[in-house]
Amino acid sequence: MRVAAFGSAQTDFRLQIRAVRAPPNDNFENAEAISGVPVTVSGILVHASTETGEPETSGHGVWYSWIAPVSGLYFASVESRAGFVSVYTGLVLTNLISRGQYIYGLKSGSAFYATVGETCFISVGPWDSPPDASLPFTLSIEPHAPPPNDSFAQRLTIPAGTLSATGTCIGATSEPGEATLGERNSVWWRWVAPSAGVYRATVFVPEPPVVVTDDGFIPRQPGFPEGVSVYTGSALGNLTLVSASPHYLDDTWRAEAGVEYQLVVAGGAAFFSLNITPVPQPANDHFANAVLMAGTTAVRGTTSGAGLEPGEPAHGGFPPANGSVWYRWVAPSNGLFTLQTSASVKIFTGDTLVTLTRVNSNALSRVFRATAGVTYSIAVIDSRSFTLRVRPAFPPTNDDFAHGELLSGLNLGFTANLRDATAEPHEPRYPGGAAPVRTVWYSWTAPTNGNFLIQETNEYSSPFSSVRITVYTGNALTNLNAVTSSSYQTLDFDAIAGTTYHFSLDGDAVSTVEQFAMQLRFRPRPFNDAFSNRLALVGTNIGVTASNVAATVEPGEPEHGFSSARRSVWFSWTAPHSGRVSLVISGDFSAVLGLYTGNELSNLVRVLPLDYYTERLNVAVVEGTTYQLALDGYGQNSGTCTLNIHYATPPVNDDFANRLSLTNGQGSGTLEGASREVVEPEYGTDPFGSSVWWRWTPATNGIHYFRVEASGWIQVGVYTGTNLSSLPNALGGTVFYMNATPGVEYAIQISAFGGAFSTYNILIQHQPPPPNDHFEDRIAFTNSVAGTLKGATRQPGEALIASTNSGSVWFTWVAPQDGTFDVKVDSRGSFLQFQVYLGTNLASLAPVSQAVTWMTHGMVATAGTAYVIQVADYSDWSGTDFQLFVSPSAGPPPPPSPVLPPTRLAIGFDSRTSRLNIPVRPWAVVETSTNLVDWQPWRTNAVEGMLSVPIGTEPQRFFRVR
Repeated sequence: MRVAAFGSAQTDFRLQIRAVRAPPNDNFENAEAISGVPVTVSGILVHASTETGEPETSGHGVWYSWIAPVSGLYFASVESRAGFVSVYTGLVLTNLISRGQYIYGLKSGSAFYATVGETCFISVGPWDSPPDASLPFTLSIEPHAPPPNDSFAQRLTIPAGTLSATGTCIGATSEPGEATLGERNSVWWRWVAPSAGVYRATVFVPEPPVVVTDDGFIPRQPGFPEGVSVYTGSALGNLTLVSASPHYLDDTWRAEAGVEYQLVVAGGAAFFSLNITPVPQPANDHFANAVLMAGTTAVRGTTSGAGLEPGEPAHGGFPPANGSVWYRWVAPSNGLFTLQTSASVKIFTGDTLVTLTRVNSNALSRVFRATAGVTYSIAVIDSRSFTLRVRPAFPPTNDDFAHGELLSGLNLGFTANLRDATAEPHEPRYPGGAAPVRTVWYSWTAPTNGNFLIQETNEYSSPFSSVRITVYTGNALTNLNAVTSSSYQTLDFDAIAGTTYHFSLDGDAVSTVEQFAMQLRFRPRPFNDAFSNRLALVGTNIGVTASNVAATVEPGEPEHGFSSARRSVWFSWTAPHSGRVSLVISGDFSAVLGLYTGNELSNLVRVLPLDYYTERLNVAVVEGTTYQLALDGYGQNSGTCTLNIHYATPPVNDDFANRLSLTNGQGSGTLEGASREVVEPEYGTDPFGSSVWWRWTPATNGIHYFRVEASGWIQVGVYTGTNLSSLPNALGGTVFYMNATPGVEYAIQISAFGGAFSTYNILIQHQPPPPNDHFEDRIAFTNSVAGTLKGATRQPGEALIASTNSGSVWFTWVAPQDGTFDVKVDSRGSFLQFQVYLGTNLASLAPVSQAVTWMTHGMVATAGTAYVIQVADYSDWSGTDFQLFVSPSAGPPPPPSPVLPPTRLAIGFDSRTSRLNIPVRPWAVVETSTNLVDWQPWRTNAVEGMLSVPIGTEPQRFFRVR
């Protein structure tokens, strides 16, 4: 223990060391059991500690366990800002899976959905207080109703004449269709603009009063402001973003009178207010009304409320600019000038919008060459509030390549001054295509072979500034060759003695930082860079610190991952005895571990297949065999890490014969030390993998939900049978649904790929079917409806439009008018099958829709006619949530032509498949009848081509095309 004074201060002090007592539920295994709802419990965080493996948000926290009495949404909260509430599932500390939605503002806690009987672990930890701060709290768990406007279809209306609303995100979810919009945990409103103009939507999240502990500590609650976005459209599947800054605390957009806008707030605020305010149009919104700037005087302005004029130049950018304001400035003299601002600007010459000519190369360029007496027009783009000033520019002496500053030495420091720096004509673009903005140049001749690091030392900069570093060889701008380039303020490269290198430093054009402290530093090669110098490791439990910084690759060296070897160091280890060994890397970079046998680079044999930056391996070793280990970085990554090698005890359920029984459908474990039996099925066809086994016998009939969560990539297979060598094909996936039979024992295989190992949790729950699982219970809707295939089954007699193992759900839609319609399903990337029919029972259903694109069908509908829609899993039971949309088609309507004469159709009949093959126009409808009087649509073709109609099992029918 050492006590030191700050600076030269001297003072007397008293040092006291005393024993302290941690809370009884400080550790996970001692979690305090609480029950019921609502339930309240008091606790204190003073002297709470952090366990090894404890989640970061639970550090210095205490633990509770709670079993959900019924399925539903719950809210676990503390009444003060002293506590951070986290909710997990899992059986051991290292296997915990986070389940809660972080809630903040007037209440601090976690919202989570739990299933009846599910055990949840709840931790309360401090925000940022020291472990000895006296932080009492009261934890409450109570049922909570989801927001009434959680789904788009249930969005609330902001009444006419009202410009505000209040809401909560507690329990808000993300419905299918929102993923493509970037929304999460969202609630929705609709609002009709009373008049045309620019409006701003703002979200305000109130916070509780400041809490001061008995020790005088003021805990801080992190701020996570809500994001608001504005759309047009009537369904999730056809929304169009109209706001300028979506997902931020406030957002602006140009509205049209009488148009309905959809506003969404996403986040986790316990309470918030949503306000809509008109934004006035700036006086200089139009080019003709540009504000004249006098000399070097600064002006203030805003683009809020601004728009774009017809004929205005395309300002580019992403997203594209949707507003600009204009200024004019007359050059007092010839020379270089700087436009001093943090805004995005475009500088032009010309008297009208249609005759404008760009002066600066892009919106980030600030320095331009002006001619005395010429008027320059300046457009400021999408920049809210800003300050603008024009002043004479004085570029640094090394602004041009020809005047690059000469550097020398093995290790050196230098200062880059980018104030008023420019980019020369013909400066090469960077790898990836980005153009230089403001650069300064240096030249340096390598004094020796080796690896050198160039980096910013942050003496002048801030976390929000950046400098791009690029290293070239060559002797003129026109013949430069990029050696390497980085926009992350640091890079390294391998230099050859006597070679001259040119460094280009390019500053962030919108940064206020104009000086960067830089250093060039030589980095020696690691001792074990070469295979011949590999470091010998000895023992059964080894921990060694390793670094591949400045390492190289040797000729003939194999690739250790899916990218070529770049910076490898070598180790060798001889197994003291046979068994399963774990190799674990923990470090500050993406590491790749290669494991080989052999004694020369030319005869190395991989023990495991290639893998991306594998950091945890589980492999069988043979006593007396020497293994060669290569530690590399994925891509060109380098850094320092710890390599640990230890023998691992196999799990008790490593073998099929020793499979463990799941308790209440739950289990957890690890694959460390696991192996694969000789006759074991290779689910995923990986002979190098490892596996463990579980057994489960369902108590109820029907669909069951399987979820296996793991710390790494795993595979899951579910089998029936008791003989390992004759197990049937598996059903599996980390999340899936399965139709289980009561009393049948199922074997569950958890396996890892390529020797990697993970910890895992298993959860199996009975899944009740959706309310519209049967045809008779189909749900009616108008434009869109949310649905799920969780627990869906197949009825006897229903059409098979997907796998025989898949379930389906049913809907009814009544056409509001004659015409063509698009039927779409949005399932967040999961592939579903669906079909539209006419008919009143399963036996009479006749398909009337035709696939147009992936997940979209086209159909011709008759006003007032009820259509039946079936949605099914593509294969097996995926339990996918989805959104179903029906909207008028953007394609051409069906022509009102009469029935084509039979002589116009070359109808063919395929006796092998019992199908009619009919050539049809786009959106043609094939109709069928049994009496030539009553006709019903049979098939719709969205594109021109051949329509194949199955008729083999139908009674006598007549067909016509219109």
